Amino acid sequence: LMATLGVDEAAFVTACNPPCLPTNSVHNEMAMRALRNELRALRLKDGWILDGQGGADDDSWLPEPSYLVLGVSKAEADRLGRKYGQNAVVWIDKRGMPSLLQTSPFATSRRRRLNPYFQRITLSVPWGYELASLRMTSSQWRRILEGATLSLSAWGYDEGERLRLTWQFSEGQELTVESPDAGTAFTGSIAEGSLLFDEPR
Repeated sequence: LMATLGVDEAAFVTACNPPCLPTNSVHNEMAMRALRNELRALRLKDGWILDGQGGADDDSWLPEPSYLVLGVSKAEADRLGRKYGQNAVVWIDKRGMPSLLQTSPFATSRRRRLNPYFQRITLSVPWGYELASLRMTSSQWRRILEGATLSLSAWGYDEGERLRLTWQFSEGQELTVESPDAGTAFTGSIAEGSLLFDEPR
């Protein structure tokens, strides 16, 4: 395929199941949407992003949705792996030979074992014609995915007016976003939102 398309580089990447988050959680669906949007923004040729999945031969690990990305540089593949909290991506050279490209050091400290490799993410939910956004740490996101009840606050803008919003996460990963001045901005599942990941350092 690479020879037919004249591609010298490719990578097999996923955003699913980063270390220290609950496996097969809603994070996977949301992170894969974010990764897909980012891959589209790379302006690769049509048909150069192919759906795939990775899993264990003995079925000990549920298949993870993944992408085979043709024409992506090794540096870009490494950046994507680090940004989405992956230990490694599969790198494919111009001969079509795959190898494992380690993108993050494996957990060596207590902090690293508790939290994903990415430091912060932004969760956005629809708010009328606007978006309400909350930037949080990876440890806060982990607690939400584990079903913790958590209340956070952030500033938002509605028709140019700056408002303080309270984000109430409840068991079952339900979310209510409210403002004392504007009432309820959003209520529903966190899966209805979108994630934005900070660029890796």
